[in-house]
Parts: sequence; C-alpha cells; structure tokens
Amino acid sequence: MKLAASAILEVTKGKGVNLASVNLVTSVSIDSRKITFDALFVAICGVTHDGHDYVAKAFQSGAILGVICEKEFQKRDDLKDLPLILVQNTDQALLDIAALWRHQVVTPAIGITGSCGKSTTKEIVRHVLSQEKKVLATQGNFNNHYGLPITLFQLDQSHEVIVCEMGANHQGEIKRLSEALDPSIGIITNIGAAHLEGFGSLEGVYRAKLELADYLATVNGTIVVNGDDIRLVKEAQTRAIRVITVGHQASCDYVITNQQYHNNVFKVELNQKVSFELHSSARFDVMNAATAFAACRLSGMSETAIASAISSFRLSLDRFQLKIIDDVVFVYDAYNANPLSFSEALESFCALPVRGKRFIVCADMLELGRESQKWHADLGNQMSQFEIHGLLTVGKMSRYVAEAFKQKNKTSQVTSCQTNGEIVEVLKSFIQPGDAVLLKGSRGMKLEQVIAGFSEKTQKIEK
Repeated sequence: MKLAASAILEVTKGKGVNLASVNLVTSVSIDSRKITFDALFVAICGVTHDGHDYVAKAFQSGAILGVICEKEFQKRDDLKDLPLILVQNTDQALLDIAALWRHQVVTPAIGITGSCGKSTTKEIVRHVLSQEKKVLATQGNFNNHYGLPITLFQLDQSHEVIVCEMGANHQGEIKRLSEALDPSIGIITNIGAAHLEGFGSLEGVYRAKLELADYLATVNGTIVVNGDDIRLVKEAQTRAIRVITVGHQASCDYVITNQQYHNNVFKVELNQKVSFELHSSARFDVMNAATAFAACRLSGMSETAIASAISSFRLSLDRFQLKIIDDVVFVYDAYNANPLSFSEALESFCALPVRGKRFIVCADMLELGRESQKWHADLGNQMSQFEIHGLLTVGKMSRYVAEAFKQKNKTSQVTSCQTNGEIVEVLKSFIQPGDAVLLKGSRGMKLEQVIAGFSEKTQKIEK
C-alpha cells in the first residue's frame, strides 16, 4: 500500500517544501528509530519528547518526507533542504493520514470504547473473529490519538476486519478517532466516573463516549451497549442507529440468563439457549464476553462458532490476575482504576471462594478531578458492605477510603501507609496461608511493587 505526497498534502491541508523528488510513501512512523525506506515520519509533539528534534535523524535512516508543525521549524538550518509538509498540528495530521491509509482498503471495522473493559472486550472479539478471518487489532492498549493511527498503518489488503480500542480523556477525542477508523459496528462497554479531570463530570463522560454513536449515525452503523445502563440505552436510541443491548435485564437483546463459577471458569448462558465457558476469575469479564459475543454475531459468525471460540480464549492481560505466594492468593488488578472498575473488582474479589480472610490494598484512583475526595469516600462506604477483614491504603486520596470504611466497620483492621514498601511490611505481619489480598489502584501508583516485595516463587493461575 502506498500514499502519494499530493494526497497527503490535500488531506492535511499542508504546505509542501522541497517535494520535487518525493516518491510514494509506503509506511508511516512517529518513531525515528523505526524508519524504513520510503517512509513518512510524523514529528509529533509529545509530553516528554518533540519529534521535530529527530527529523534530521529520520531522514538519515531513510525517511523521505517529514510532516511537522509550521512556525519556526521550517527555518531551522538542519531542515531547510529536506522535503517537508508543513501543517498546523501534527497530531491532527497523523489522524488525517491514518484515515487516508485506512480507506485504501474496503474492510469493516469495529470500534470499542467505554470507561473500563475495553481491552478485554477487544481481545475477545479479536480472538473470536480470527478463527475465520484475518484481523487487524489494537496491540495492548494503544487506543489514543497516537496508538490508533499506529494500528491503522499496519493495515494491508489481506485484512478482512479491523478491531480497535478507542480511549479518551477529553471531549472530541472519540469523534476524531472514529473519523479515522470509520467503524460500522461500535461497542460502548459501560459508562463510569473516569478521567473526570478532562471530562469534568459523569455527564461529560456520557457525552464523550456517545461520540461513537454520533459517528455511527453518519454511516448507518450499529452499536452494542451495556443494557443494564438505562441512561446509556436511552441516549443511544436517540441516535439514528441500530442499538443492540447486552446485560442482565430481560429487555436486552442478549440476556445473561445464567452464570456459574467453578475453578477459575465461568459457564455463561445467553438467552437461555446458547452457552460458553469463560476462563476468568472476574465476574465483570462475563459482561465483556457477552458484549463481544453480540459484536461477533453482527460480524456474521454463527452462535456455535462464537461460543466455541470464547471457550478457547485465555486472558493474557494484566487485569484481575491471580497469583499464589506462600499459599496466599493475591489478586492483582492495578492496570488502571476508576470508581466503576474498582466496584467491579471488589464484587468479583468478594465472590471468589477463599479459605481464610480477605484483605484489600487500595491505592489512589487518579484523574478524578475536583470530586476525587468524594469518589474515594464513596468507595470506602461501598467496601463496608462486604466482608473485608482488613484494608491497607497508600496515597493521599486513599486516606478518604480508609476513613469512610473505618466509620462503618469498626472491627476490621485499617492501616494508611506512606509507601508501597510499608504496605509489604504491614501485610507480611498478619496475612496467613489461605488468605486473599486484592490489590487495586491506578497504574501510576505502581502496586506491582507490592507483589515484587513478596517471594519470587509465584504460581500464576491460568485464566
């Protein structure tokens, strides 16, 4: 697949400089260390690095075209003789070029967004569809305005379906990602209080995630939504799109009519007629799998084939991961955290069969904005409704979890620690064989340090 410089100029509304010798672009990169021959290097302005500082190096590596911001960059001595396209904003140019690349191939795409569960749902959809088709899917959680284009630039004529996760922390981002991906099927896994620093409120989160539905209305698309969220369903139904609902409500198109857990496997029944096994210890993964089931059915697979494929799926993500250390079960679910994902993890943890006592290590949930204290206190109140024998917190905001929990649960041990190292020492002082510990918090709180503080003789339970 190739892109002409003229097409790139048109889609980015850029200004060409020294383009006379430019050939067709065969790949696109934002990393000067990964430049191949006939490549386009997009100099993005990241948080810690400015790609413009690596433009000359990119050309030395074989890049033939640099896309950079206007202003002073075109005047730099090291760039003045190079073939450039000058644009107003390289982030937007990257998305524009990704859309141009994507539309060289006529293949359906599935876009997945939501406050949590995006990556797991995406991985299940990818696994199921790959049984019958060649799938291009987001790697890991490359789901933002850099990650999605990087995924799309891997697209070639052999791919039969695209499955992309779409994350956001500000209004308008899902809209921009949707325009680049051009999905015909969308998934909104759920809506919760996440990234409130950017969205401002829960109302803002709804508006942002529903930008996917707004885009699908322009292409006569279909969206799969969490049918247990009545507000989400009603909001989606106001758009001129087909809405498929998944959940526990009898009114849903795909109703989870039964789910039974035994030995790290859920047996799930949908609509009282089709069943599959899900290798996971987290109850919230049942909803992710049912949602993936609906999306794969829309993609043309039979119910029997989908059920068989889900039963063979194994989670490899660092979410709700069970580890046994000295006969203590550690549930590590600190890839990320917001009030909704913490609530789901808490319910799943307390549903697990445990011989001994249950303890929670709670670290801060980041990016919750001005109401962060309230959301942490609410979590403490919610924890008090479960049989928790001890709570350890680390972080400034998690102190409010401890305070709220302690007010309603006078008998459980509550300790607020300063560091992850202190968490390790306190845990070691009282946990016993047969106990279980849930570790949950935002990724920036680095709770993996707690796991590392225990024995390296770790047995990982396969999900």
